[in-house]
Amino acid sequence: MHLGRIFLPTRIHHMAQTQHSKLYLQALSALTFLIIHGGVLAAAGATPSNSNNTSTTATERVKENDTSASSPSSSKSSSTASPTVLPEIGVSSTRIKQDAITINPTQTITTIEAKELERTQPTTIFEAIRDTPGVAIEGGPRPSGMTFNVRGFNSNEDVQVRVDNVPKGFEKYRFGGTFIEPDLLKSIEVQRGPQIASGSGSLGGTILAKTKDAADLLKPGRRYGGRIKLGYASNNDEVQRSYLAFARPVDAVDILYNRTYRNSNDITHSDGSKLPQSKVNSRAQLLKVGIFPTDFLELITSVTLLEESGLQPYDALTSDPGLSNFGNVLRDIEDLSIAHTAHWNPEYRWIDLSATVAFGHTKVLETYLPGMSRNRSCGLQGVTFCGNDYHDQKVKGITLELTNTAQLYKQDNFSISLLTGLQYRSMENETRRTTDSQGPNINESFPADGFWAASTSGENAYTAAFIQSRIQYGRLGIIPGVRVDWYEISSTEDRVKRHLAEKGLSSEIDFDHTSYSMGLTFDAIANSLTFFANYGEGFRPPSINDYFTYGDRAGTPPKPANWLPNRPWLGEVGLGPPYSSGEGRCNTPDTNFLCGDVFKIQSSQSSEIGVHYQTPNLFGKNIQLMSKFTYFHIETKHLLRYFSIDDLTNTYVPQDGWEKRNGTEFEGSLFYKDSYFRANYSRTWGSYFNPQTGNISSIAWVPANTLNLTIGTQLTSRVGINASYRKVSERPLINGGTQDGYELFSAGGFWSPTDNLTFRIIGENITNKDYHLNGGGDFSGLLGNRGPGRNIRLITEITF
Repeated sequence: MHLGRIFLPTRIHHMAQTQHSKLYLQALSALTFLIIHGGVLAAAGATPSNSNNTSTTATERVKENDTSASSPSSSKSSSTASPTVLPEIGVSSTRIKQDAITINPTQTITTIEAKELERTQPTTIFEAIRDTPGVAIEGGPRPSGMTFNVRGFNSNEDVQVRVDNVPKGFEKYRFGGTFIEPDLLKSIEVQRGPQIASGSGSLGGTILAKTKDAADLLKPGRRYGGRIKLGYASNNDEVQRSYLAFARPVDAVDILYNRTYRNSNDITHSDGSKLPQSKVNSRAQLLKVGIFPTDFLELITSVTLLEESGLQPYDALTSDPGLSNFGNVLRDIEDLSIAHTAHWNPEYRWIDLSATVAFGHTKVLETYLPGMSRNRSCGLQGVTFCGNDYHDQKVKGITLELTNTAQLYKQDNFSISLLTGLQYRSMENETRRTTDSQGPNINESFPADGFWAASTSGENAYTAAFIQSRIQYGRLGIIPGVRVDWYEISSTEDRVKRHLAEKGLSSEIDFDHTSYSMGLTFDAIANSLTFFANYGEGFRPPSINDYFTYGDRAGTPPKPANWLPNRPWLGEVGLGPPYSSGEGRCNTPDTNFLCGDVFKIQSSQSSEIGVHYQTPNLFGKNIQLMSKFTYFHIETKHLLRYFSIDDLTNTYVPQDGWEKRNGTEFEGSLFYKDSYFRANYSRTWGSYFNPQTGNISSIAWVPANTLNLTIGTQLTSRVGINASYRKVSERPLINGGTQDGYELFSAGGFWSPTDNLTFRIIGENITNKDYHLNGGGDFSGLLGNRGPGRNIRLITEITF
């Protein structure tokens, strides 16, 4: 059986999609030409449209007057609206402000602004967004073991994370894989559910983080400035040092440099015991330069670097004694991102153009010393020298993106806007396993070239085009969209490529996928009550490892005891010494036991309905209220984890596993003078079908029901206080039993005796509650590590 014959039905499906994709691409290309051509005319002196046709810009999004306990000298943040989301019309043209947390009225998008980051002073990006409805943090409390869970999706391949549009995070066994220093950030946008610009890997949602800008920090009339931040945490004796310098030497140039250090001891539980190997030793830097040649053009370059090292557990995700027996490793991490962005928004309604060229890499080097359980070479027969083992993983990424928002028509109560975009992303993964040990049998398990058949190197690349329009007629808004992705997933291992070539098989798998979206909005009461409904499709392709990995040693697969007598048992030579054959994950000898492109693409359909209500004068008083309720339903098909080949017949078992999720999310804010109150609640439930057992069961890896309450006030212009309450309900565990719920109380405040000096105090888990976190990754439905006990943080900020 040839691989091409295995994939024939899917090929036919993809060929049909390709014909539609060409039509979409041709239409998009023609539209892009018109937009660029119109922009050239405008730049050459074409008369801009009159004021009746000016665009509704992203800065018209709802802003809320949050008087959270942050320094009064803080600069107002610039707009954090994403260039890949159409601006709101109608309900967004309100006078209610949001400058701490921005809630999109008709989409499930919440943005944590700079003012809220100042108030909470999170030590990880995970802590920064944990109060967002539908979001939970899994793994931890070690930063290297934390992962996002958005509406029950918890894989790095289901939740995208980007910093200045550079993709972050990668798949590594029992590891988090996301490294971001929150002190470098000015905003974090949390998108629940797939968006038109997200593409694959966003079944659960997307986390978009933006780094600080000098323009947000400079005081009026100043050209230069700086800040020194010193912090101490009582729980693990963490010491934070942050040095920030920013300048606008000339009107057309902004420069910012930020350097942050974090060092700590092990985390302390409520009973005084320690969480082993939870020390932090990290260094982070941000360099950002902005150039503004004209009033309509801005060019930004940002460089972020995070380095971390230390003794850490190999398994950073779970505390289950039966699963977490991998011991410790020495781990060195380097995460680099370089992003070049341009934004051109002339006084011409057809052009609001954004472009990104970004590069990044993440390097994780693990060293297994002799005596560590992950050191395998010293236990091999005939070893003459026992040395270190190494696992070296490098992930390199390239991102190219071009988007434009055009106001095609606007007259009276009718308008049409159009978002178009082109994207290219490539992620290349290189994995090597080597050793210092010596002996006659070393090369059998540790080839000199570092090849590791169980986690091969490869590249995942795609090109995408999307188009989304917004048609607004009076109170009714219609937002249709379509996106086409062209994928190439390939192996870059020479051994694997030669091995596949022997059977006439390709080392590259190509496919395309089309996704659709639709949104409806209706302003029942202008600028006050809005109903909305959204539909979006997402997908997740198989990974490089799904397509191209072999067995651990890729040796001749043993013949099962129940193997049919008249059936040959084949082994395919080709990987090269010391491998006698190539045993892939599939029991298909004709494909060298590789699964190849017999997979189906995992896909999802997400639907949500909701209502948004706001008023600047509740009960006729100067009380501002904003509230939003959302109900969602997500159906995911062709689950990759249920892919299988029947051992006896070599028959492909249909990839028919599915999941169905339902959930409710509420977020609301209340403001009166210098006081505020915020409430968030989320509940998610669902079921899944396991085709291997035929059973339908409740999903155990969705977040528990969660309630977050925050209250605060500014007592004077220089003093502010706040308090928060978090209640997490109990939840069932996948292996039986129940994970207990818990309640956490926190409080904080600031005092600014002068304009240049601010003191902060933050108390976390004030009642010293003992509780368990969720397991992470594949162990989301299991009990995680115990959470930290009481923690008092003291922070001093000196600005100049």
